[in-house]
Amino acid sequence: MMAALPLAEAGASPSDSGPPVRMHVSLCGAEPTTTEGDAATQTIVKPRGRPVGDVAVQRYFAAHRDSARLRLDASTGTVSLEGTISQATVRTLAGALEKQPVPRHLVVNSFGGNARAGMAIADLLRRHQLAMTVRGFCMSACAVYLLPAAREVHLDDAVIGLHGRPATCREQLSPWTGIRQWGLSNYLEFIKVARLDADFAAGTPRMGEAVSLSQRSDRGAMDGRARDWLVVSPSQVARLGIPVASISSTDTFDAIASDRDRSLIGGIHVY
Repeated sequence: MMAALPLAEAGASPSDSGPPVRMHVSLCGAEPTTTEGDAATQTIVKPRGRPVGDVAVQRYFAAHRDSARLRLDASTGTVSLEGTISQATVRTLAGALEKQPVPRHLVVNSFGGNARAGMAIADLLRRHQLAMTVRGFCMSACAVYLLPAAREVHLDDAVIGLHGRPATCREQLSPWTGIRQWGLSNYLEFIKVARLDADFAAGTPRMGEAVSLSQRSDRGAMDGRARDWLVVSPSQVARLGIPVASISSTDTFDAIASDRDRSLIGGIHVY
């Protein structure tokens, strides 16, 4: 039986506390011109010749869920995580991993979230030797932290997306810009997170190379044209040092890659 494990709403500030200051690492200090809802509405389009199915669109919105949801299936030893990664996600996942029998598999559909929380979940994955299935999206913090930490990774109609990380953003961001955009206390917290992230990145050098490319506004295309994501082809994920055990359907990736300027997730460059 699937048991729902409700989570608190994901915090927007870097420490999941305090005022709701959104630190957009992908833009590295810049403020977005639209709200998340507006952006989602603008990027839901049908790529030419390859319509995106209803399942992909449903997974897209579920992966953006502010109040992340975890479900435990004790009969299969599987925990499913869908939505934004936050400190609440860490607490609830840690509790689920104390159940008997201990879950051995994590199924993920997430557009990322809090960097500290992502690193904490990576630690749980390592300590409990969990396998991981991406069923839908694994973007940003999900890709940067969770994928390298899993015992093995299964890609089930998966879309893997990168757009920078705190350590690479810190290399680009001047203190004045950071303080002006986020305030002094939030900027100082960002520096702490960036240092932790740099330590994490040292253990995943091949992933780090791809993330560094994705921090560019053109996401590694080297043409100077702004894009939203560097999307890793399922066939190339193992090149990043990820222990890929299987690749099943690639329908959603194929549909997104068929129109790289106006895809389900906006403009992309494929790695």
